Parts: sequence; structure tokens; C-alpha cells
Amino acid sequence: MTKKSKKPFFLSWRHITIFSVCLITLIGSGIYLNLYAKKILSKLIKETISKSTNHLYHIDFKNIKFNPIAGNISLSQVTFKLDTPTYKKMVAQKVLSEYTFVSQADRLELKHIHLLKAYFKRSIDIQSILIDKPILNMAHQDPSSFECTTPDHRTAYQRISKHWKSIQVGEIDVQGMTIRYIDQPIKKSKITTIKNTDIKISDLLIDSLSHHDQTRLYYTKDISVNIQHYRYETDDQTYTIQLDEVSGSTSKQEAKIIGLHIIPICPEMEFSALFKEQKDRYEMTTDEITLSKIDYHLLNTTRRLSASTLAISGADMAIFLNRAMPRANADRTENYPSLALKKWTIDTQIDTIKWTDSKISYSEYNPKSQRRGTIFFGRVNGSLNNVTNNALALQRNQFCNATATGFIMDGGKLHVKFQFDLLDPKATFTFSGNLGPMNARVLNPALKPLALIKVRKGLVEGIDFDGKGNTETCSGKLTAKYAQLRISLLKKDLINPKLKRQALASMYTNILVIRSENPSNDGNLLHASTFFFKRPIYASFFNTIWKGIAMGLMDNIGLGTAAQQQLKNLSIRMQQQKVEHQIRYMNRMKHRMERRNLRDSLKLKAQSGLTDLKKTQ
Repeated sequence: MTKKSKKPFFLSWRHITIFSVCLITLIGSGIYLNLYAKKILSKLIKETISKSTNHLYHIDFKNIKFNPIAGNISLSQVTFKLDTPTYKKMVAQKVLSEYTFVSQADRLELKHIHLLKAYFKRSIDIQSILIDKPILNMAHQDPSSFECTTPDHRTAYQRISKHWKSIQVGEIDVQGMTIRYIDQPIKKSKITTIKNTDIKISDLLIDSLSHHDQTRLYYTKDISVNIQHYRYETDDQTYTIQLDEVSGSTSKQEAKIIGLHIIPICPEMEFSALFKEQKDRYEMTTDEITLSKIDYHLLNTTRRLSASTLAISGADMAIFLNRAMPRANADRTENYPSLALKKWTIDTQIDTIKWTDSKISYSEYNPKSQRRGTIFFGRVNGSLNNVTNNALALQRNQFCNATATGFIMDGGKLHVKFQFDLLDPKATFTFSGNLGPMNARVLNPALKPLALIKVRKGLVEGIDFDGKGNTETCSGKLTAKYAQLRISLLKKDLINPKLKRQALASMYTNILVIRSENPSNDGNLLHASTFFFKRPIYASFFNTIWKGIAMGLMDNIGLGTAAQQQLKNLSIRMQQQKVEHQIRYMNRMKHRMERRNLRDSLKLKAQSGLTDLKKTQ
């Protein structure tokens, strides 16, 4: 039996026509459904924003793209604005938030939207939202300026519950945002601009229970913020603050600054000329600042800052003061640590502030020497415990303790301790410390221009001190162990720009005034000194302590108040003797000139007489 051969299959014109009509119908239906879906989605998005904000805001966009298979929506040229009629109505009704927002973005993408769930269950479920290069204008209005007597305290769920059962978004990614914060007081608005901001929000959930979930902040599991290269000028425009990177995370409970720079507007002497009186100039850089274990819930609900540790690493601070300027008459007790903490406007409680690998320098321009002297402390490490102005925390512990170590002028190691009474209105504090072995000559860069003293020779074995103080006085005791001390007293030369050694006064001081060693070689007991410094109103906290310790040190080496007065009297006597010597010298020169003139006159007369005699002969 032979098999029948199959005939080749050819599409007839009828088949082609039917297929074409079906294809065109399918494409047309798809296009129609897409256009219809776009129209429905546009309306749904706009109604959702309007209803969720009580018609205070509305959203608009230039174009919408919809992928029904993937559930993706893409909006371009998006604007988010206030609805003016609703805003005016709320102002008239005195129901208005402190903050209002206006925003725009190049692109807004919503991925994997569960449309059926939104339609049938009235629940919005989105996997992720991407917002590209938005510009957010956030305006703050003081409630007292519009007498807002009936603020809206409803939760986010209570605001949306009429229209939606829940809103859930897996991730919100905001890239390259610019924030303009506008503070609108009665007289003049202040605008702060922050660029290069990235925000990532994880697991946003708004439903009937999420408001009570303590693991969420603002209905989210995490809010991470990163700001790059932020800088601004202070209100008086004398400093620029630059932050290389600022970041924070609510789930990690931390905030971090990498690269803080406080930059004065001009160099030291030019800076002091900007003011009519003495003004400290600060310049500072830090590698990293980290605030750990922040209670963001407490900060959000009660505006209280509670954290475990503030860690500062690689800080370098330089302070300068021009003593040639007139002294300020203002009382500088405000920079006492305990009083400054009291005036801090934020209710604060930080367990520990610690700093590592830091440097602090203090410089002064002395008009007497016309020179700038600097003392610095390197490799500084330390900590500050119980930093708080919270009333309940102060009832439990009213003392703040500080410890620090560092190397003075890259020489001896200094260790200090402080204790501050945070409740005392006079800011009582105690302190103690010790300085390790060093060559005393390393202090010359500070002593020569500021004290007009040069250490020619001297070995410090150790210095111990302790004391107490407040806003009025600083007192204590000091003991210095040293050997082979020799100094030179200096003065400004009117002709030579260099400082000139006072030879006689230096010799007198080394032989008759100072102690060249302590304890002395003859077996006497170790000499200890006490000091009492009464603070003038212009003296700062650290200046008060420095003056007290300096008084004790000068007394310990034999240059106490009595010795300094003795040297002052010696200087006055030497100056008087110098003047008397100059007067005697001038008188001698005068008499010498008179005698010379007399001799010349007699010589001329004698020569004239001989000439006349020769003529007569």
C-alpha cells in the first residue's frame, strides 16, 4: 500500500485577511486599553494625593508610561504643589500645619504595583519607588504668627482611612535631591539650601496598627540619609562651615559627619580688624564625628536628644586672639562648660563624648613684643561623661567628669581631670593634673613673644597641680620638680627687629631671684606653691585656669608676685640709672665741647698775637 504524499500548506488570502484583522484588533485594543489605563491611573494618582492630604496638595505630570504586565508606572516632569483655594480656606479656619511643601522631580518610577489589590481591597502595595533629582521647597511658618488654635493631630492612617485600608511600599529611593528650607518669620525669610542629598526609605507601612509599632519611625523600618559636599556661611558671614559628607540611619541609630571644616573668612590679623574689640578666631577640621545610639523616637516625639556616644577623631583646632585690640566689656562666663550646656536650646543627654588623635593650639599677638606666640597640645585623647541639661538626669547625677591626655609642644605628656557641677549657678569645678619630664626650652615659642622670657637651660622632671574654681575665682596648689634652670629676660629693641636680652636684669634674676632647681641640692624640702586668681569679667574659662596655674608656676620657680615687683623696681631703677647716665654723659660731652672751644679760642688768639708781633718787627 502506497502512502499518500502530503501537499504543501499555503496561506490563502482569506487566512491572511483574518489574521491581519485579528492582529490589528489586538493591537488596537491594547493601545486603547493602555490609553484608557493611563487615563484611569492618572486620575487615580491625582485623587489619591488629593484625598490623602485633605485636598491641600495636588500632583501633576507631563507624561505617564504604564506596563500592565510588570505593574510599572513611570511619570516624567512631576510637580507637587499646594492647592491655593484649600490653603486659604485652612488659614481662615486656623487649621494649618507648621510646614508646607512644594516639589518637582524629573522622573518618578513606581515598580511592581498590585493594581487588583488596590482596586478590590483598597490597599496600595508597591515594591519600590524611585524619585530622580527632585527639588523640595519646605517652608516653616511660626504657629504663633497665624494663631493656629486647632492643629490637625490625626495619624497618617486616620487621614487616609476613608479612602484606603493600607499603604505599603518596600523601598523609596530618592536620588540627587535639592532641599530649600525657608524659615518664614514675620520680618524676613531665611533660606537654607542643601544639595546632593540621597534618601533611602525601607518598608513604609501605613495601616491601623503601624502607628503603634515601636520598631518604626514615621511608619518606616529605616530612613537613611546621605548628603555630599554641604557648605554654608554663618549669620555674621565671618565663617564658612563645610561638611564633606553627612549620613544617618534610623535603624542603625547613628549620625555621622566625615570631614568637618570651620573656615574663617580671612587670616588672623585681618580677622581681628573686623571687630572693634578682642574676638577669638577659630579654625577647625575633623576627620570624623559619629553620634551613636540615638533615640530617634524620643527626638521625634519630645524634641529630646538622647544618645550614647559622640566620638570625634582627628580634630585640629586653632584659636587666635589679638591682644592689641581693646578688651571686650562683656562677661565671658557664657563659655563655662556647665553654663553653656544650660543655655543649649535642645534638651540633651549624651552619656559620653570622646575624642582621639586631636590637636589644639592657642596663639596670641602681644603688642609689647609685636610678635605672635603659640602653645599647642598634640596627640590629644580624652572623654567627657554625663553631658546633659535634662532636669531628671541632673537629679540623678549633677556632675560631669572629664579626662584628657596630650603632649605639650611635642614634649612632656600632660594628663588632666575636671569635674563640673552642672547645677551650680556659679559653675563650680575642680581640676587636677600632672606634666611628665621634658626639656623646658620647648616652651620658648610661647614664652618669648608672650612673656618676654627665654629659657636658656632647664630640665623639667614633673609638675603636679590641683585646684577649684567658679565664675569668680580660681585657686589651688602646684609643685614643680626641675633642675638647672636658667632664663633670659627680653625686651623689644626699638632699632633691631629681634628681641633684645637684658643682660644685667637676666644675671640678677638667675643669681638672686629664681630657684635654679626644686628640690634644691642642699637637701631642702620640695617647694610647693599656692595660687589664687580673681577672674576679671573678660577672662574665659580656660584663660582663668591658665592664669591660676601660671601664677603657681611662676611662684614655684621664684618669680612670684613679690619677685616680679622686685624685678619691676629693678627695671625702673636701671632705667633711671640709664637716664641719669645719659644725662651725665651729655653733660660731660657738653663740658668737653666747652673746653675744646675755649682751647681753640685761646689758640686762635695766641696765633693772632704772634702775627701782630711779627708785623710790628
